[in-house]
Amino acid sequence: MFRILALLLLLPLAATAAVPLPAPDAHYLEPDPAAMALQAKPGDDAGFRRKLNAAIRKDPRNSFALVHRGYLLHASGDAAKGDRDYLRVLELTDADPVNRRRAFWSLGWSAFNRGEPAHALAYWRQAGELHGGFPFWYPYTVAVGLWAQGDREAALAWYDVAARSNPQWSQEEGVALRTRHWRDRERQIVQALFEAWTARSRSTGV
Repeated sequence: MFRILALLLLLPLAATAAVPLPAPDAHYLEPDPAAMALQAKPGDDAGFRRKLNAAIRKDPRNSFALVHRGYLLHASGDAAKGDRDYLRVLELTDADPVNRRRAFWSLGWSAFNRGEPAHALAYWRQAGELHGGFPFWYPYTVAVGLWAQGDREAALAWYDVAARSNPQWSQEEGVALRTRHWRDRERQIVQALFEAWTARSRSTGV
């Protein structure tokens, strides 16, 4: 009980603290299995959730299923139950760095889709720090969060790192491929960011 209460106190603080982002001066190419999520079939969120519930009943310590259910609960508006699942993962996974990172990475996308980009950036920063290196997902994810927050210059700088790290982010077809499984709002934001980055690159001759 003490540990759960401690996590309840620490998570809001982590999500609202000012986040000094690192300078975008490197290539981000390292794999990270934590930055992966299962997708429900179109129109089958309920079926997907039933499968997650069954997996958790079978193994209440199934961190992978708990993260996914927490995300779905947040998306459905049930923040209290979603928080409970995420906190359970963080309680369980001190010795499991992948699922611990996955919880913060997923919390970031959940906050982003609730229209809370500052919170999303804080969670993503935590996931990046837990990785400890240069995970492939970090620059484009941070760029999207910064753009949604209205910090256009920083967003473009980070997007430039993403495009340098993976040329797909510099091509319209590549962006469409990379974001084919994203939500509509997520794709709209990354498309606006890509168009702004492309216009700037053309104007500077880069």
